[in-house]
Amino acid sequence: MGLVNLYSSTHFIDTEQSNLSHIEKHTQNMRMTLNFIQQTGQLHSRLETLLEAAKQKTQSQGQLYLSHTKIIDELASLEQQFQQLESTLNQLPSDQMDLKKWKEGFIKFKHFCMMATDIIAIDPSTAQTYLNSAQKSFFDFSYHAYLVSEHLSKQTNQTIKESKTLLEDSKSVLYLMFALASMIALLVAILAARKLSEYHRDILSSLTALTNNTKNIPELPRITQLVSKTRGEIQNLGQAVLKFRDVLILNEAEQKHIFELAFCDTLTQLPNRSSLLKKLSTELEDLKLANKQNALFKINLNRFKLFNDGMGYEFGDELLKLLALRLKHFDLPDIECFRTGGDEFVIRIPFTAVNNQDLSSHLNLLAESLHHHVSKEFSIANHRIKVTVNIGMTLYPMSANDTPLEVLRHSMIALHKSKELGQRQTVIFNSDLLKSANDSFEIEKDLEKALKNNELVFYLQSQIHPTNKTHFAESLIRWHHPTKGMISPMVFIGIAEKSDLIVQIDQWMLTQACHFIVQQTLLGKSVHISVNISGRHFTKPDFIEEIETLIAKTGVDAHKLTLEITESVLVTDLEDVIEKMRHLRRYGIRFSIDDFGTGYSSLAYLKKLPVHELKIDKLFINEIATNPDDFKLVRAIFEVAKTFDLSVVVEGVEDEHQLEVLNGLGKPIIQGFIYAKPIPANDWAQQLTVAQSV
Repeated sequence: MGLVNLYSSTHFIDTEQSNLSHIEKHTQNMRMTLNFIQQTGQLHSRLETLLEAAKQKTQSQGQLYLSHTKIIDELASLEQQFQQLESTLNQLPSDQMDLKKWKEGFIKFKHFCMMATDIIAIDPSTAQTYLNSAQKSFFDFSYHAYLVSEHLSKQTNQTIKESKTLLEDSKSVLYLMFALASMIALLVAILAARKLSEYHRDILSSLTALTNNTKNIPELPRITQLVSKTRGEIQNLGQAVLKFRDVLILNEAEQKHIFELAFCDTLTQLPNRSSLLKKLSTELEDLKLANKQNALFKINLNRFKLFNDGMGYEFGDELLKLLALRLKHFDLPDIECFRTGGDEFVIRIPFTAVNNQDLSSHLNLLAESLHHHVSKEFSIANHRIKVTVNIGMTLYPMSANDTPLEVLRHSMIALHKSKELGQRQTVIFNSDLLKSANDSFEIEKDLEKALKNNELVFYLQSQIHPTNKTHFAESLIRWHHPTKGMISPMVFIGIAEKSDLIVQIDQWMLTQACHFIVQQTLLGKSVHISVNISGRHFTKPDFIEEIETLIAKTGVDAHKLTLEITESVLVTDLEDVIEKMRHLRRYGIRFSIDDFGTGYSSLAYLKKLPVHELKIDKLFINEIATNPDDFKLVRAIFEVAKTFDLSVVVEGVEDEHQLEVLNGLGKPIIQGFIYAKPIPANDWAQQLTVAQSV
């Protein structure tokens, strides 16, 4: 009987120690997983801070590159940690724990972070795009890390269940042992056995309580007393139970933290984009089966960058938190509010709040109510401010094939359209918007290929100077698509301006213009070419170096080059703009304010700018001979130009009446169909006569 006792106790203790070892390993793995996610998130936050420093130019390029080196080293260290963690988890006896997606998410995060930090010192705008992609990848692999942690938790619970079963079996054996021993042992042995059985019952009931109440973990005072009163194996078992309770508490806290990292916005405490996608995923099928639709409002806060830059990041953060709170309390039943990134939020409106009888009108009424709700004053740091938002709305599902990402895309398309219409606008998604977005996407992709495949064509339109014998022209662009034929810039320039494609087009145009000037000069022809420069391009930190390199590479006489910039460039950073213009003027480059009078016209900035000419847009010329208001505005521009000793270029002149009025106001440079249409540069060159340089 002693051998039975010894065997039962030894078997139970050995197995329990093994189970406890497994529990400790699972806990360690969960802790390693959490630490890895925390370090990765901290790295992403530092990269965001570095990006803001690059945008605000609060760090020199040397400092930015030093930070870049440190971040690259940290990424390498994180990759080593991940490889160790992956190796450890792959050794676990499980065929249900899929680490592939987690690994893919981290690799994407690493690559996007590397691309962002590589270019952060020279192109913060592109770095922001890469950083946004890195953030999405971070959310993705955080979610998969949560799944791994959940699986480790399940393995731990399974181990506990095995311990529970073992304890039941051990108790039965002990009961049998003591029943037999009662016939041959002393009363003391019987009493000792009963006491031992009571301890086991306490341990078993505690384990049962722990496994059945993982959400509300019990205190276990009887086990605490048992550990203090006993010694040996019973004490070890009690300590194992208490240790298991500590593991459950730690696991619960870690799972909660991982969930918050993956599904909650830390600033506003609203659910984030991942949480929204998860919500849409669970409800789409139910809505399709019930033939019902919910509504999604995509909301963008206007002028947030102005508040953030002008008042400071703390002010901006507080504004976002207050706006989030206000959106949460929008007076509709059962709505849910999400922050999907930056200054963008989403409100999900359930079917019960959507009146399908007059859907469009009802949605617009809801949107107008939301506009009013948001427009009430905010009080932040002794400042009282009002804000506006733009709203893009969509119903979902729109079709049987809708996915969560597709629903979110529909709302974003509608939001982008509303922003094109101005501030405080609302647009409801429809199939026409989708087609337009898809067409724009196709044009953008084809335009990328066009830049590589030499499909763009360099055009020139003459500018007739009243006295100068030099041949003046504005450089223009056409696109010869391999299947669609000639495509007007009216179609693709607006799309290009929304991305860095416009910078590539600018660079192509500048290169073509410089080569053309050099070629014509060698032929003895005096030409002067104007090139439009986009605001996105002009404000790039390396714009000066780029122009200097182009001048040196082509050998162009920069006195024969004019750069046209729009007034919108001037509101970004006027002092930086002036410095760049003055620097390039040393090479002889001239500057023109394009579409003068259509944007942010101000005599104050015009007085400071080292410009040579003002260019009047066709919009003011169309009815100049018949519309007194247009005439007065154009006359005022001529007077301004005369005051500051500037030339005037007038584009879009098409008939004699317009020409007569303009010549009566001064001696402008005329550009328009009345003299010449845009033609390929080679054709334009053939029309020139040899002229002496002026």
